[in-house]
Amino acid sequence: MPPLPHLLDPDVLSPKRMDEVRGASVMIRKGWAIKTSLAKFFTTNDPSQLEAETFVGREADTFSIHPDELIVGQMPATFSLGLGKVVMPYLHEDEKMPAFIKGLSETSGMGHVIPDYDMFLKKGLAQMKKEMEESQTSSEEERDFLAACILAVKGVQKYMKNFGFLAGHLSEMGDTSYTTAQRKNLKQVLKIRKPFQFLF
Repeated sequence: MPPLPHLLDPDVLSPKRMDEVRGASVMIRKGWAIKTSLAKFFTTNDPSQLEAETFVGREADTFSIHPDELIVGQMPATFSLGLGKVVMPYLHEDEKMPAFIKGLSETSGMGHVIPDYDMFLKKGLAQMKKEMEESQTSSEEERDFLAACILAVKGVQKYMKNFGFLAGHLSEMGDTSYTTAQRKNLKQVLKIRKPFQFLF
């Protein structure tokens, strides 16, 4: 797994966004790191990136679809237990040592987390995001946490859309190794987004 750039490195965010994010809280920067990793580094909707040597999704094989798959998406191999974790750094230099002393780092958010898939399928990401946006919170810390969650959800939505793009791209390629049935299957992966649009 190649290392991810720092959230505040040039070309990771737009200059306007960079000015906004640079002074944001650690929690907000974490949300931006999750969103950016999922939407820009692990996946893409830019055809030129698919063959680029520097595209993380290609190097780490986080962005590929087998033509017989219906359920798509891939974790980096280094996210397996015992192999360590690679996440986008987002801490400022003066925040690293205080975090280290507390036993924290950018990878501290990783753990044995089981998502509530039942709620996800009943509500969909769009509804969950809407509920978070409408939440009334009393503290700045809670507001930052919800804002980071919303950014993460937007990253997951983009991740899903990018896999739809990849399925469509592969189905249109002139790759003669794909059978007619496999091309049809890839188009089905692209079309499956329509009945599940509420997820986005």
